[in-house]
Amino acid sequence: MIAHSAPTLRPARDDDAERLFHWRNEPLIVVLSSSQTTVDWPAHVKWFADALSSPARRIFIIEKDGEAIGQVRFDRSDVRTCVISVYLVGEHIGRKLGPAAIREACRLIFAAWDASRVLACVRGENVRAQAAFARAGFAPAASGECPDDHVAMALERPAVESSKERTR
Repeated sequence: MIAHSAPTLRPARDDDAERLFHWRNEPLIVVLSSSQTTVDWPAHVKWFADALSSPARRIFIIEKDGEAIGQVRFDRSDVRTCVISVYLVGEHIGRKLGPAAIREACRLIFAAWDASRVLACVRGENVRAQAAFARAGFAPAASGECPDDHVAMALERPAVESSKERTR
């Protein structure tokens, strides 16, 4: 049996703008996104520049064996919560890479931000994403924080990390 390497994450950079633009407009990504709309290049360029400079947003590129295969984005919704958005592209969908990428992304964001939980708002029909979040440790959450046609799932900051934070 061949050992498969886990996906890794790196912060998004200026040179990722075009890659994310193309990914974001892939038909499957559009269908499963909250807005279900494509974006044009000028709007994306502005959004991406704002996203990279915002202290309330973090974007990571998911890589597998050195190849960019998806993205994870976090947006602060309040001092306690950040909202996660994640997708894989192409042939990497359905290969069970999502849960590992989600776990690593959450580890990174808990290390970077003092948020106590990560919230995922997943379209109701996107059962594959719901399963990936569940495998990554997310549990059902109050749905009032997500759009009506979405399932809310949350991951609380691990207790070990929370106790370390309180002693600092």
